[in-house]
Amino acid sequence: MIWEYCRIIKELEPKAFLFENVFGLKSIHGGTLIESLKEGLSINGTYDVDIQTYQLANYGVPQFRERVVIIGNMVAKKIPLLEVSHGPTAPLPYRTVQEVLKNMPTPNQNSGLQNH
Repeated sequence: MIWEYCRIIKELEPKAFLFENVFGLKSIHGGTLIESLKEGLSINGTYDVDIQTYQLANYGVPQFRERVVIIGNMVAKKIPLLEVSHGPTAPLPYRTVQEVLKNMPTPNQNSGLQNH
C-alpha cells in the first residue's frame, strides 16, 4: 500500500503531501523500509521529505499512541515539529476518554450517530 501511495504522489505531483502511519513503520526490516519509503517519496529530489514522530496524547487525543508522520513538499521548506499542547509540562492537561465522550448522546435510532 505504501508503494501505491508513492505512485499516486508521482502521478499527481502535488505541491505537498502528508503520510501518517504506525510507529512500528520505523523498525520494519531494521529501519530500511522507512528509509526506502523516504527515498521513494522524494521522487529523485523533487520533494523535500521529513519524518516526524508524535505521541498523540500530547496533542489532545485521549489515547497514548505514537504515530509516524511523513511530510513532503516541493519548496524545500523544513517543516517544524508541532508544539506540544497537552501533558504535564504543556499548557493543557492530557484529555481522557470520559472527558471526550461526556457530551455524546445516548446511541439510539434518533441520535444521529451513524452505525452506532
